[in-house]
Amino acid sequence: MFNKILFPVESSDLSHRVYQTLKEISEKYNSEILILHGYENPDINYGHPTATFSYNNLRNEIESNLVEEGKSILNKVKKEIESFGIKTTTILKKGDIKSLIIECITSESCDLVIMSSRGNKKIKNLLLGSVSNYVLHHTKCPVFLIH
Repeated sequence: MFNKILFPVESSDLSHRVYQTLKEISEKYNSEILILHGYENPDINYGHPTATFSYNNLRNEIESNLVEEGKSILNKVKKEIESFGIKTTTILKKGDIKSLIIECITSESCDLVIMSSRGNKKIKNLLLGSVSNYVLHHTKCPVFLIH
């Protein structure tokens, strides 16, 4: 029933309840877990043409740091899930996480999404709408939210 479960993560600081839920569902259905982490470069605009070189260097450095942080998060979460004997795959992509989740559901033929109902960006979620709310309204795939 649930062959592939998409598990989007924002950080590696996850509760025991999240891991226990992943373990129980994946064991019951013999599921593979796809762990997705997305990152975006912050908008940095200097507005002056002579700042282009500095801007590009800064942007590349920020992106490099975001990639390294993403890999670290994915490796930590993967290690924890694989300790249960569950097959996992990690995916690190650049872009808007809401769009990346929807794209990944389709491209990877996911049967279920398990995600936290709250991320680290609480104020942004209040102002712009949460990622989990977006996913709930833009996919036909079942979504399991853990608070």
